Amino acid sequence: MPWAVRRRRPARSWTRRSAWAACRSRRSARRDSFVFPRARQDIARHGVHESARRATAVIRRRDRRQAGMSLVELVVAIVVISISMTGTMILVDTTTRRSADPMLERQAISIAESYLEEILQKAYLDPNDGALCPAPEGNRALYDNVCDYDGLDETGARNQNGDAVVGLEDYRIAIGVDTTATLGGLSGSANVIRIDATVTDPMGNPIRLSGYRTNSG
Repeated sequence: MPWAVRRRRPARSWTRRSAWAACRSRRSARRDSFVFPRARQDIARHGVHESARRATAVIRRRDRRQAGMSLVELVVAIVVISISMTGTMILVDTTTRRSADPMLERQAISIAESYLEEILQKAYLDPNDGALCPAPEGNRALYDNVCDYDGLDETGARNQNGDAVVGLEDYRIAIGVDTTATLGGLSGSANVIRIDATVTDPMGNPIRLSGYRTNSG
């Protein structure tokens, strides 16, 4: 059997190689013109050196934008955040403290109403001698007329017998009696008296309620 003879591929001629290289060059040129049109236009308009300077400036601007914070900027940011956090904590603390104020206020109002109710039930004149405002009795349990309560100042709410009320030790109660008050057409100590009950809650906030007692017997 005769041996098969392998044909050798003819070598590419220099003419074909030159044509192929020229084709690649044209493709590369088209690709470059497509990818870098602005760069080519800038070079054509300003020259190589000016274009290079512009490109360097753009790169520097990008580097500055991408750079991290400086030490001064970091310190300023920390100070600003600290101030804002301090203001926030003060606001939270104030809100927390004031959240209990309505409860304390209602309790203070209840205490003032209780004292006023007790005082307004007393006689206008002293039952013993009929005097308007004699010297007060020495013990609250013995108070028998409105003026006996004038100047009463107690720390901690107490009942009409002078006994302390548990849980209300931090409230302060002050009573004032005004014999010069007027109410509508009534005036003068012989006709009308105003009683002021001031209660200060544990936070130091005062509440004052006033009541009028007329000389009706």
